[in-house]
Amino acid sequence: MSKDAKLDQATRSSLGRYFKSLAQTHSTTQVQLCAALGIERGQISRVWRGLVKKSHHYEAIAEHFGLDLDDAIDRALQLDQALGSDTKEGDPMAAALDIDAPGETRSGEFGPQALVIAVASEKGGVGKTALAVNLAHLWAKQGHSVLLVDLDTQGNATRHVGGELSGEALEAVTDARAELELEPDAHAFGFDVVRGGRYILGAVSNIQQRRLPSVVLRRVLRPLRERYDIILLDTPPTLGILSINAIVSATHLLVPVQLEGAALDGLDAVLETAEELLDVNPELELLGAVPMMHDKRTAISKMLMRRLHEMDYANPIDAPISRNVSIAESYLAEEPVCTYAPSSQGARDFRRLAKALTARLQS
Repeated sequence: MSKDAKLDQATRSSLGRYFKSLAQTHSTTQVQLCAALGIERGQISRVWRGLVKKSHHYEAIAEHFGLDLDDAIDRALQLDQALGSDTKEGDPMAAALDIDAPGETRSGEFGPQALVIAVASEKGGVGKTALAVNLAHLWAKQGHSVLLVDLDTQGNATRHVGGELSGEALEAVTDARAELELEPDAHAFGFDVVRGGRYILGAVSNIQQRRLPSVVLRRVLRPLRERYDIILLDTPPTLGILSINAIVSATHLLVPVQLEGAALDGLDAVLETAEELLDVNPELELLGAVPMMHDKRTAISKMLMRRLHEMDYANPIDAPISRNVSIAESYLAEEPVCTYAPSSQGARDFRRLAKALTARLQS
């Protein structure tokens, strides 16, 4: 096949899935492939998703794994057929794809019912979605059964894990006329996902029409708490009806604090809202305030870090997430940072944070 030849969409998608599974099986990171092949990291992610039309990148990756492109296409199509016919059991390559399969068993480490952690902020751009997605991934890797619920109409958490935007599941279960239970409608990187997207607007409308709108999500999540160890709620960047529902549903509140500008004022607004909701949700605990986008080189970041540590009532966590380009790139690559760039500062920061939070949850 010519290096300038174009592959059809179905073949590209099959190859992308196959190469991604090969890389996972061989513990080969995108960074390693970039270095070996001289391909930009963003292009590797596009290959995984079948978005690169010309064949030369697919051919280079095939050769890296000791295959010619035609052989790789045959194997990719065979794998797709096996997965589609439910014959993947015992197939080591198919098993590698199970990194995206939902966890079926609970660890039980946090008790008989899931902890529900609302990740909330009154403003956008503070790293809230990165926090929710990367913690979901790391806790799933630790052997916990994890559910991530994307409550945002923009669906940033859904985008982060490569899902198609939706929100239909939440719209359906919040309809008072329907007697439905919420079921995850996607899974990624070891954890289940309830996808966000524009249909969340329908859920908002449904909730506002209920007699007790602030408790709708809590009722929806109640049956799921026996199935998971941790349920993470990624909230919209406002303290509106969905964020209030999330806080009322939660056992724990986690607040990302961007170490820039008037970020600490935003923290106070979230904490005040949570305090006002304690009558409705007396079991709510403040898990902590997470310093985000910390840059120890700047005076403002260092000053805000000191001020945050002085706010004992905010229960600050001494495990800041640094400003790191790999975190932003991992969103574009639709992967958690620990998968996208496992040796990066961002990945190290999130691993340290997950360890610190786990210790708090166990105490």
